[in-house]
Amino acid sequence: MITRKTAGYWTIAFILVFCVSLSAQTDMDKRNGDALFLQQAYKNASWLLKLGKLASQLAASQSVRDHGRLVTEDYEKHIEEIKQLAAKKGIALVDDSDPARLATIQHFSRRTGAELDRNYISLMIDENEHQLLLYRKEAHQGRDREVADFAARSIKRLEGDAAVSKMILNNLPKPVLK
Repeated sequence: MITRKTAGYWTIAFILVFCVSLSAQTDMDKRNGDALFLQQAYKNASWLLKLGKLASQLAASQSVRDHGRLVTEDYEKHIEEIKQLAAKKGIALVDDSDPARLATIQHFSRRTGAELDRNYISLMIDENEHQLLLYRKEAHQGRDREVADFAARSIKRLEGDAAVSKMILNNLPKPVLK
């Protein structure tokens, strides 16, 4: 026989189980957002590393080759930081297999000279802006303090990359219209 007293206990138990479940789901949502950031940051960094290697080998302009070399060095270190943080958080990172990115690498590898230089630097500017949006969002909205701090620390370097890319583009010879 259920009395008022036992019904009250069951109600309290149900509420406690519901709250614990809701709290666990909220923690899972927070963790997923940070995991998605790390995955996207890893894919983007891997992409920029490939572009940097390509530019350091094929660019005509010394400033673009130097930029490609610096991007390669920076993103090798950045990828290691991402991997270490992801491992610490128990997050498995998956390599990027975006067909558009693969096609872009193939396209760029068949280009040389001023055409490659201008296309590479223009793409780097766009990618830097995209990276900045991603990292700023994580720095302000990230739930895991360590991941958010990593994003915040990376912003200054990304801003520097964007500024250098814009400066290089402005100093490249302008295309001649026929």
